[in-house]
Amino acid sequence: MQDGAANTERLNDHKRKITCCCCTVAVRSTVFFTSKVVVPLIVGVFTVIIAIHQQNVAQSNRDKDAAQAAELRQHDLEDAHRRREEDREEARIQREEDKENARLQRELDLKIAHDKQLQEYELVERQLNLSQSQREHEFRLTKQNRINDLILEDEREKETILLNYQYDLSRLLLNYQHMLMNSYEPIRFTIQMKTKAALRRLDPLRRTIVIRNIMQSGLLDIDWEGSKSFLYKSNLSGVDFSASRGSNISEYVLKYENLNIEMADGRFAILRHISITDHLSFRLSNFDYTDWSYSELTDVTFANFATMNQAKFTGTRFVDVTYDDIEMNHVSFEHNEYCKGCIFLKSSLEEAKLNYSIFSSSFFMNLSITDGNMSHSSFLHSDFSDVILDRVDLSASTFFDCKFTRVSLVNCSLFKTTFKNTFFAGVNMTGCKGFDKEHRANLGGSSYILPNGTFYRGHEIVI
Repeated sequence: MQDGAANTERLNDHKRKITCCCCTVAVRSTVFFTSKVVVPLIVGVFTVIIAIHQQNVAQSNRDKDAAQAAELRQHDLEDAHRRREEDREEARIQREEDKENARLQRELDLKIAHDKQLQEYELVERQLNLSQSQREHEFRLTKQNRINDLILEDEREKETILLNYQYDLSRLLLNYQHMLMNSYEPIRFTIQMKTKAALRRLDPLRRTIVIRNIMQSGLLDIDWEGSKSFLYKSNLSGVDFSASRGSNISEYVLKYENLNIEMADGRFAILRHISITDHLSFRLSNFDYTDWSYSELTDVTFANFATMNQAKFTGTRFVDVTYDDIEMNHVSFEHNEYCKGCIFLKSSLEEAKLNYSIFSSSFFMNLSITDGNMSHSSFLHSDFSDVILDRVDLSASTFFDCKFTRVSLVNCSLFKTTFKNTFFAGVNMTGCKGFDKEHRANLGGSSYILPNGTFYRGHEIVI
């Protein structure tokens, strides 16, 4: 049993050995087979797998590359599109800037051109103005030289006329004075003709010389009346009839006793410091703007439509002087010495100045002295009849022993005016200022209208 067991065990061992040998052989065969067949197969499989894997990897890489490439292209396209948009925007902005720059440049060019054109115009204008100024200056010089030449020529001509007149006058007086004193008409007419011609052609200064020559020759002492007067229808404008100036009139007065000036032009004549008495005629003569200041007028009558507008009688003495039916608007009697026995009849004295004057025993009849000034004056023993004194200033004047008959004093000024022994009859003082109870107490008269419009009659006020 034991042997059998041993055999069995040996058999089993042998079998195990055989089996081991077989297994070894099998393993070796397998290993060999594997090494010969499986390994290459495995290698091939691996190779295939690796190839497939690599192919897959490559495909994956290619897909990735393609995706990346697509993404990159998309990104590139987006970048390109963005860049194109940016380029377009930059190009648009650049075009706008170029347009704006071009516009600004055009404006600048236009402004420069305009400024240059203005400068050229200004330069041309300055040149034209300079040229015009030079021409005007030359023209003025030429004109002034021509005027000077004409003045010199006129002066020479007037001087020649004066010298010829003086020569002719002296010759006629030297040769024919006895005939002239005997009223020999041809000689008088010759002297009158030459005198009138000379006065017409000479200036005021030389006219004055002519008048002085006539006066010194004694021709004005001859009583030639009317058209026979040497000054009949003569041009006496601006002639100075005056004597030497001085403060004392009695020592400097030049007397004219037979001064007859009819139908003459005596505007702006100067008759200061002279004495005129009787035998005077100013018929139809124009003595506007004349100056009679500081003169003496005695028994003189201004009548027959003579005119004395804006004549001046400052500091003048009047005795028995009559102004009858003449025009004396704006005449001035301011600060006269006195006017005694003066008569103003049917004359126009609009806006006349009689202030700071003295009138005694004078008569004012049928006159218009509206808007005049009679303030600070004295009127003594004077009569006012049918006189219009509307809006006249009578302030601070004194009326003593005066009579007002049918006088209009509408809107006059009576401030500080004094009435003594003054009679009112038919006087209208409507609207007068400065009239008070003292005035009414000192007034005598039958009837007059008070400033407030009430009618005063006798000692009663009639509404």
